Amino acid sequence: MRRLSCLCLIAAYWFGPAALDGYPLPFGTSPARASSLSSTSPVSTGREALLLARALITTGRMQEARAVVDGWQPDHPEHGQRVQFVDGLIAAARGDHRTAVAIYRKMLAARPDLDAVRIELTKSLFMLSDDAAAKAQAERLVAAGVDDRIGGTMSTMLKVLDSRRPVRFSGYASVLPSSNVNNGTDRTTVPLGDIDLTIDESARRKSGIGLMLGGEVLYRQSFTPSAAFVGSVSAIGRFYPQIDRSLITADASAGIENSFGQTRVLTSIIAGGGMTDLKEDLRHIGGRVEVNMNPWPQWRVFSSTSLRYEQDKATEANSGWAGNTTVYADRMIGPNRFVRLIAGASAARKAEERFSYGEVLAGVGFYNEFSHGVTAYVQGTLAGRHYRDDYPGLGAARHDTRATAQLVLTKRDLNFAGFAPQLAYTFERTVSNAAFYDTRRHEVELRWTKDF
Repeated sequence: MRRLSCLCLIAAYWFGPAALDGYPLPFGTSPARASSLSSTSPVSTGREALLLARALITTGRMQEARAVVDGWQPDHPEHGQRVQFVDGLIAAARGDHRTAVAIYRKMLAARPDLDAVRIELTKSLFMLSDDAAAKAQAERLVAAGVDDRIGGTMSTMLKVLDSRRPVRFSGYASVLPSSNVNNGTDRTTVPLGDIDLTIDESARRKSGIGLMLGGEVLYRQSFTPSAAFVGSVSAIGRFYPQIDRSLITADASAGIENSFGQTRVLTSIIAGGGMTDLKEDLRHIGGRVEVNMNPWPQWRVFSSTSLRYEQDKATEANSGWAGNTTVYADRMIGPNRFVRLIAGASAARKAEERFSYGEVLAGVGFYNEFSHGVTAYVQGTLAGRHYRDDYPGLGAARHDTRATAQLVLTKRDLNFAGFAPQLAYTFERTVSNAAFYDTRRHEVELRWTKDF
């Protein structure tokens, strides 16, 4: 009877609601419920031992909680994990969330499939106001269906994250080696009728090691529970001193986001431009609609559709309207693994029809968190683009086939100030019947990320 009473209290503790600084957490119990428990309360499984330890922690009995897991099956293969987990819970209960995060990250580096640890990590990141990392983890837990089993806590957290900091700034810098910084061709000649003309050296592929600098300011202000104003300004600069080349782009957007249950729709006005070697060469203005949703269990879908007018300052014949739609559908196998399906289409009508085109794109990606703290994301896409009118000197319309492969590696257990090192490699091959656009590019980017 005593054991049954103990287990009932533990069950109430596991599923009962609680609050921490106004934020509802998935696990908790009142001191009154936990006061009758002790480190000698009978348990028969590792799960019950952890639940008992949790209950003891709520009443500040940290040493008793530690004694429970210390003494429960010390020879069991998962004994060390239980001890680490309770140490993390104790650190969090004492307000030492930095220590808790370090413990949880170490555990997930070895066992990324431990959902309970990921939940606690997300809570501690939230308490540290590490919003980018907390949001990344919470979104995966929601998409994988874990949040449904803990009463929607992560969904609530995401809403709080969106509203508690109206203005956010992010900046980044990375080393950027590239085998084709000017998008030049490897070909040496171009046919013109029966004559082969030599391609000027300035149009040939050039390699270099560059630096990428970027930043974004995001403003978000909710004016109803389901609607918010969202605005952003961002800029990215790529600088290659070896070949005296600089590429700068800037973008701005302002719009309204509406929430419909698990679906969010952001409708924005967009504008931007670009510079090459500090000389303006492109402007655009238009509109965009972005949709985030979880339409089915263990699925998340993101789509972006835009229509804009582009002004090419260098080639006026290339000015005109352009639109595109891209859809990413992730099939979650867990918070630590998903398969991504990619589809897209774009079209443009320019001042001269030789610059107008239609394009379709398809691809697939795979994300997986391995043991030893390594995360890998691999993606491949294939796109075909057809132009509407003859290309000068070719006697036919230009046609491009573009294949892109990407590999991103992150070392989760090597982090500094909440950032982990990340290495991204991209290979792109464009096969074109127009010699100047037949290109090949290898690019490596070394950066630090919070999305881990």
